[in-house]
Amino acid sequence: MKKNPAIILVGIKHSGKSTLGKLLANKLNCPFVDVDTVITKITGSSPRDVYLFKGPKGFMDAELNACIKIYEQLHGKPVVIATGGGICDNPEAILKLSSMGRFVMINAPLKIVCDRVFAKAKLYEDGTWEGLPAYIQNENPKTEKQAKDIFTQKMTERVEAYKKLSDLVFEPTKDSIEENVAKLAYIL
Repeated sequence: MKKNPAIILVGIKHSGKSTLGKLLANKLNCPFVDVDTVITKITGSSPRDVYLFKGPKGFMDAELNACIKIYEQLHGKPVVIATGGGICDNPEAILKLSSMGRFVMINAPLKIVCDRVFAKAKLYEDGTWEGLPAYIQNENPKTEKQAKDIFTQKMTERVEAYKKLSDLVFEPTKDSIEENVAKLAYIL
């Protein structure tokens, strides 16, 4: 067994980390853990609500606590971990996870990811939004174009941070999820 066998998936929101991660863990016959799920268990709130009500610092603290819990329970064991999209802005959480294994970036095309994010968002006539990621909503965009511009700018910055952080970059193809998981497992 490898000393640090974890596979830690990073990438922008809706890049497929959780979907691919669950199937990859199944293929590798190991547990799957989603940092956002652990945040919810620890705080009793969704990661989005933690960010909205406690701000970026409160969210980063919750994210770090989730990573510490994952580390305490699974360090040295094979596991696939899906991180939240903003983990690249949380050096303490990254440091905690880095001793567990390798970072793998899921580098889905920005257009596809943007479409996924905005398929869940709704702009009302009064200018309020529902379903937007908190970091976009906090910028108070008035139009869908403004919201997409905020998303694109933030994600472009994050893609570079993920690439620097990652030991491996995986670019999903238009093949099925199962075929992408097989390709990812092969290159690991």
